[in-house]
Amino acid sequence: MAVSLTYGGSWSIADDLLSKLAEDIETGEQMEALGRTLGLRVADINRYTETNRIEGRVTCKGTRAMLFDWRQTVVPCDQHLRLKQALIDAKLVMLADTHLKGTLSDPDIYSKKISPSLTVQRCREKLENKYRNQLCKIQMKPWDQSDFAEFKDIHLVVTVVTKDARGQDTKKKEMLKDSIAEIFSTKVNGELPARILISAPAGRGKTTAVAKMANDWVHREKGGSGEFH
Repeated sequence: MAVSLTYGGSWSIADDLLSKLAEDIETGEQMEALGRTLGLRVADINRYTETNRIEGRVTCKGTRAMLFDWRQTVVPCDQHLRLKQALIDAKLVMLADTHLKGTLSDPDIYSKKISPSLTVQRCREKLENKYRNQLCKIQMKPWDQSDFAEFKDIHLVVTVVTKDARGQDTKKKEMLKDSIAEIFSTKVNGELPARILISAPAGRGKTTAVAKMANDWVHREKGGSGEFH
């Protein structure tokens, strides 16, 4: 099964904001704490720390690189909220207030109204209910409506195929080794895609892949698509 990614520009955290934030992170301990709350690996945090101390001088170059690299792994609409929460969790509340003062918190987002009678929270609940009762069920036999597959027993091989602006295959392919949710963090030209197309011959698992992602989102699976609001 192949996944085609198409790039389209989206609003994200500005370079200037990340650069100023990096300058205001004063100690290595603060930088390492933020790296942990952003979900980075210890090896990566150590690499950024070493960059800060290159040539015997202490700079914010590594911290800035850490923030820029992290930005590329998060969908633009989630970047401000997740960075602010990571700063708070790292006990850098003053920096969160200074640089991300206008960022809404989770409760504010979920209480926001999409229409006069529908909040974001209620919309999510409706989607969860629909996914749980319809999309997240893989029926094994068309004639047996009580026979459904367990997601933990289903394994898929997903390959990312990059296409150019005209939709032609660039012959660049990459197999996703871990969670299928890696689709959401795969970059095109250094940016997250605006559109994702899943394609494969009949019977290869397209429906199952989408159902698995929906199931992760409903149950907020750690490391899965459930981490995306």
